Amino acid sequence: MTQVTERASAAAARPGVGLIDLDVHNALTSAAELKKYLPSRWHRAYDEGSGIGSARWMQFGAARLGVFRGDAWPASGPPGSDLDLMREQLLDRYNVSRAVLHPVLETMSVSLDGDVGLAYAAAFNDWMADRWLDRDPRFLGGITVPIEDGERAAKEIDRVAADHRFAKIVLTVATREPLGAPRYWPILEAAERNGLPITLHVGGYGSATPSGAGWASFHVEAHTNWALPYAAQVVSLVASGAFDRFPNVQIILEEGSLGWMPALMWRMDRAHQVLGDRMAELSNVPSEIVRKHFWMTTQPLDEPPVRGQLVEMFDMLDMSDRFLFSSDYPHHDFDAPDRVLPASLVGQEFRAKVMGGNAATLIARALGGSASA
Repeated sequence: MTQVTERASAAAARPGVGLIDLDVHNALTSAAELKKYLPSRWHRAYDEGSGIGSARWMQFGAARLGVFRGDAWPASGPPGSDLDLMREQLLDRYNVSRAVLHPVLETMSVSLDGDVGLAYAAAFNDWMADRWLDRDPRFLGGITVPIEDGERAAKEIDRVAADHRFAKIVLTVATREPLGAPRYWPILEAAERNGLPITLHVGGYGSATPSGAGWASFHVEAHTNWALPYAAQVVSLVASGAFDRFPNVQIILEEGSLGWMPALMWRMDRAHQVLGDRMAELSNVPSEIVRKHFWMTTQPLDEPPVRGQLVEMFDMLDMSDRFLFSSDYPHHDFDAPDRVLPASLVGQEFRAKVMGGNAATLIARALGGSASA
């Protein structure tokens, strides 16, 4: 019997918790749809595609047209824009209890700070509530914020958080500065104030790259290297002492994989041991701070070639209550819920926690205050 199953939490694996998908991407039916929620003052900038500081370069060299599943294109509009198709391909097919939505590709293509950034964020949040959350009780939303403007982002978080159907705050993993910098503290403070986790998702500020060595030539480079900015953000948030300042903040590493995390924790602990006087004074060793404040989604799951090594990796992490299922629908690397983490490999109790129990604990506020979906 492995540590994964031995250390299972009865609270997180309680009966009655359904399948919770933490990463589902909805989309506008057309660009004009957002203008219904955007003040007319900003229509011209929106029509002209003014997205300074955005991530329009994300699509370059994509492995599939628009990085989407071939069968996810509806009769009209882009993948993720058709509610009935999403029900057919995801919610109904796999009996999804809750799907947490955020249109990340579109929200990364607009300005990320200033009054215009706030206007875009508010428009996306109002559109989310009106066009999606009101139409199916299985949907929960991610809050869009002007990521590079901490004060305005906090203001929008406070406004939208009054609607408890919003389950998380969405940031891109690539930012102008690492997230431990004080410019982002208002976002952390607002997350703590409202009891909402922060998701870090692939993508981000246009000057950032997925690697530490410049721009990629091939999509496979970008796709593989996205793990690197996740590691950088973990180190920044831990080394800055952000979690001593905001002790209740929880961070979801979404689409960042997880195979790199054990080595990173070992490296941080060693650096803290010999260089601790050159970082913020921490209340605990870095690895324990990670285990207390970070969560990881399954997609894309690092799967070793030897079957049992996946369980060994989970054991090394020792974070069985911190893994969350995500499908990444409707993207080309979608993970079907019935194929992820077979119980024959990881055990039924652990799988139940990952597929819903852990998420029910994390987003209990959006589920009505209980750990039951």
